[in-house]
Amino acid sequence: MDDATPDADTGMYKLGGFNTMLGLRFIERSEGHLKADLELRAEHMNKAGFTHGGVYAAVLDSCSTGAGLYCPYPGRIRKGSTLSLTVNYVGMSRGGRLYIEANVTRSGRTIYSVAAEVRDDEGNLCAHSVGTFKYMRGSEASEGVPVDPE
Repeated sequence: MDDATPDADTGMYKLGGFNTMLGLRFIERSEGHLKADLELRAEHMNKAGFTHGGVYAAVLDSCSTGAGLYCPYPGRIRKGSTLSLTVNYVGMSRGGRLYIEANVTRSGRTIYSVAAEVRDDEGNLCAHSVGTFKYMRGSEASEGVPVDPE
């Protein structure tokens, strides 16, 4: 399974590294769009008992990057990197689950822009962001590059 194809049993997309450690799950992907969720754990909280701001920044970054990297071709993937990310913190969450949605707002040959937001279980806005991202070499076209063997 590649990162653009959901697992037949769980419906979740394959993620690795930092996203797996964080507990982030991509639950819906299409061209220019991504939805994800994160079940909050004790290690996601700050000393005041609220979700740490770094968690919001991390999920916004990962989901925003991913929103521009959808690849419908089996066995292939698109890769990108963050050029800039501005996060605005507007609410607090004490636990439960976070829901993240990211949408490409503009896309060029090598650069794309994304707007994203994080909401809590009750639908309250916790943070939102705008960012600029760069396609890595070979990922500019929707065909992407072959998935690295594991």
